Amino acid sequence: LVVNTTPAGVAIFSNRPQGIVVSETGVPDAPLMASGRTYAEVSATGAVNTGLALANPNNVGVRISFDLRNEGGNIVKSGFKDLEAREHFSGFLDQDPFFADRGFRGTFSYTATLPVSVIVLRGLFNERAASEFLMSTLPVIDLSLGTRTGTQVIPHFAAGGGFTTQILLVNSTGTPQTGTIEFLDSGSPTRTGLPLEVNIDGSSKSNTNYLVPANGAAKFVITGALPGLASGSVHVIPSGGGPVPTPLAIFTYKPGAVTASEAIVPVSMGRALRTYVELSSASLINAGIAIANPSAGPGTVTLSLTGLDGSPVVTETTLQLPGSGQIVGFLDQLMPSLVGQSVQGVLRITTDLPSISFLGLRSHYNERSDFLMSTTPVSLENAPLGSAERFFPQVANGDGFTTQFILFSGSTGQAATGNVSFFGSAGGTPMSLEVR
Repeated sequence: LVVNTTPAGVAIFSNRPQGIVVSETGVPDAPLMASGRTYAEVSATGAVNTGLALANPNNVGVRISFDLRNEGGNIVKSGFKDLEAREHFSGFLDQDPFFADRGFRGTFSYTATLPVSVIVLRGLFNERAASEFLMSTLPVIDLSLGTRTGTQVIPHFAAGGGFTTQILLVNSTGTPQTGTIEFLDSGSPTRTGLPLEVNIDGSSKSNTNYLVPANGAAKFVITGALPGLASGSVHVIPSGGGPVPTPLAIFTYKPGAVTASEAIVPVSMGRALRTYVELSSASLINAGIAIANPSAGPGTVTLSLTGLDGSPVVTETTLQLPGSGQIVGFLDQLMPSLVGQSVQGVLRITTDLPSISFLGLRSHYNERSDFLMSTTPVSLENAPLGSAERFFPQVANGDGFTTQFILFSGSTGQAATGNVSFFGSAGGTPMSLEVR
């Protein structure tokens, strides 16, 4: 039994104006980092924007120096933000002190005099007459860590039937990165793992080369090449097996004239992973799962589910994963004994393969039957455990916003006790919230 360590955590932000949930997003707890980088965008119309929340938990003030670089890696804006001891700040990139121009697309990077906690959200105002604010979570790359190498696999993409997928590549280094993006099919057993033709920025093909400039970013828009839904996995293959940009995918669901939902998918690869899942008895809330095999050889994947109290719900379900193939489905499809049940718990995913790529997606049919989707963060069981404080630098509460906090065991045998505290924006003043 591992005790006195910090549990994994996720916050689920919900936006419910006028009594209808229009957006949700899962936000991982944010460890302290002294330097970071993320993809950033402010569209020409202002419909897409990038928001940041910064929290300084230190007992002294910090200076956060930042720069905005375009896709070519060139600095277009720079500046700093001072945060007093235990101060919090949130704002959008087109506001003070960042002042990003409309039409900006590239990266946001920061360096702080002491480590701070940061989250980044992508915001989209949709096409309804009274625009609704849709949220999705952008991961922040820790620039103090080593660069990823070797093939990275985005476990799922969807194009057609109202879905589009944007592939984002972020270069966290000062050296250009090159390689190939390949799209593999999962539509039928005879096509699994084979190249799949899609429209990549308007051109029909199954792969494309990439070049991401030093400190820059690249974006590819994927739509269906044929009528109907095309889906599968995406392999980002660096030249010579060397350093690879950090890949992300943005799923957009627009079944008609109005965008209903967006979700951002990071890459999580490992042999043993955990994530929070939820299922309602009428399947209004469900957990979508996508698992991709980076290897050419087949293997097995084992799913097990425990309740929030740690008691077993489904002991074990074993699934076959073809070479270069994919498993996609909802929780009650992959674990049929859950049909008709209401469950909140922790899903554990293990494999006999060297590695798998995993995506957890929370789906929610709202009060007008719109299909909403948001990703839920994944915990790697082999990640080092620590006892340091973890932070959520933003709490959304009021004016239609609510926040759920879920803490869970992210590693085998982990048991944790401690306190959760809420603080206001200035000076770390305790904040009184209704918690239920």
